[in-house]
Amino acid sequence: MWIHVLAMRVYRAKFRAAVAAIIFDEQGRILLFKHTYRKFEWGIPAGGLEYNEQPADAIVREFLKKRAWNCRLKECFWPKVQGKTAILV
Repeated sequence: MWIHVLAMRVYRAKFRAAVAAIIFDEQGRILLFKHTYRKFEWGIPAGGLEYNEQPADAIVREFLKKRAWNCRLKECFWPKVQGKTAILV
């Protein structure tokens, strides 16, 4: 049993990448989902990336999975780290 735990600690990923989306309607309102597994119930749609998955594909997959909505991505922003600050570019 202990060898299994040791092997998992060595080979398991140290972090998990995630995606999130901010969706606006014509009136400028932001779409929020009611989550059942978070401390704060309401939030923006988000989820983890699968192995070798592109972020744009992941957010579309999350929409299909959570709400069965088909969507297309209009624009992506990528974080750029400067010191201890991350900005979207």
